Amino acid sequence: MQGADQVNEELEVGYDRGFEHSWHMAERVGRVVMVLFVGAGAAGFLGRGPYSHQTVKTAGSNISVDFEPVARSQTGTQVTLHLHNPTSAPTLDLFIGSTAVEPMGLQRIVPEPTEMKAVDGGLVLTVPVPSGTTDADLRLMLLPVGVGPVNLVARLSGYGEQRWTQFVVP
Repeated sequence: MQGADQVNEELEVGYDRGFEHSWHMAERVGRVVMVLFVGAGAAGFLGRGPYSHQTVKTAGSNISVDFEPVARSQTGTQVTLHLHNPTSAPTLDLFIGSTAVEPMGLQRIVPEPTEMKAVDGGLVLTVPVPSGTTDADLRLMLLPVGVGPVNLVARLSGYGEQRWTQFVVP
């Protein structure tokens, strides 16, 4: 080692100011990253927590959507669609985009639609409206299989559509 003193003619002892400075900076950066990661997790940005739930509703649409903006791959998540039925019809036809099936892994629909048809770009579900009400709720049980942002769409026949994005993390 250059600049080091020999001790007992066997071992060099030295101090590298540049290395020590770089090492301390790396430690500080690592601590800041860990604090940010723990803070994001506690706030719900990485899973369940106060910011882990979001509701979207577009003006002029009769659909609102409750979902987790950040979902984990291979972990179940739920999307709840609130459908408003202004005509008081006994059923509603709801289009769900194909991204709900792949890559979001549609597992189950509650309550079960009375009819389900595969169409170009997705599925059309005939959703029963409970008697005495003008609204229906539909829960999609999903099991995401990919990683990254997934754009989803639901369209209520004749009454507007709702778009939302879920980000899937490993």
